Amino acid sequence: EAIGRLYDEMPDVEGIAIRIEPGIKEHIFKGNPQAMSDAAFRVLLSYQIQGSYYAYSQNRKELGDEKVLDILDQIASHMRMFRI
Repeated sequence: EAIGRLYDEMPDVEGIAIRIEPGIKEHIFKGNPQAMSDAAFRVLLSYQIQGSYYAYSQNRKELGDEKVLDILDQIASHMRMFRI
């Protein structure tokens, strides 16, 4: 519920996934620099950032924030097991 309110209060949510992706990647690569050279990891990370955001934004009103976040958490759990 708090995330939904935060989302609703943001003045410019369009394109936010694109704007935050570099910062998320920078944070992850600081702790795991060898991942920078792993093309599959980089694409998977973009997929998770972009896909999660758009899946949330497109489904939250119909299904509710909690339901969508629960489903995204389940998907992310399965993605962590994915090895390329």
